[in-house]
Amino acid sequence: MKVIVQSKLLLFGQWITRVQTNHPLYQIIQRSLTLLFPFVLIGSLSQLIQLTLFNRHSFIASIFHFSTWLTKHNYMQVPFNSLTSLTLGIMAAIAAFATARYTAKYYGRDEQLASITGLVAYLLLALRYTPNGELTFNANLLGMGALFFGLLVGYLVGLVFRWLGKAQQVANPITAQLWGVHWIR
Repeated sequence: MKVIVQSKLLLFGQWITRVQTNHPLYQIIQRSLTLLFPFVLIGSLSQLIQLTLFNRHSFIASIFHFSTWLTKHNYMQVPFNSLTSLTLGIMAAIAAFATARYTAKYYGRDEQLASITGLVAYLLLALRYTPNGELTFNANLLGMGALFFGLLVGYLVGLVFRWLGKAQQVANPITAQLWGVHWIR
């Protein structure tokens, strides 16, 4: 019985390895999440500091009696609130930007135009009308909760660039050195 389970696990591991090396969607998602990681790290650390130090009911604040001190100095929370909202609050939009960029780059299309188009398309999807007739952004579609939706929109925009865009010409590195142009790949 153990031999059958081990052989199935081995086949599953080989399949995962094949998907990681050959499938473009995996590589695009991996690069996009790598780009998002610093934003998530900074936002999470800011939220951790905010919840452990500046919350009146936290464990550290109750041990060191910060609760009496925090009522007088509320301005200490403002930078951490802002940093958390800035980094984690727009994560899905940045995911759409990055996924569109790396999809277009993988297929040899204009990555800058694709990334801006992915961002604008996602922001247009996040717009909503209020009962007063005003336009606002749906906060639920901008944060971490909509990360998968942002990745999906960016990938679809990148695929549209793949099908409808023209292939980019790669500059010859020798002529680029002659003219003093530095191409970063």
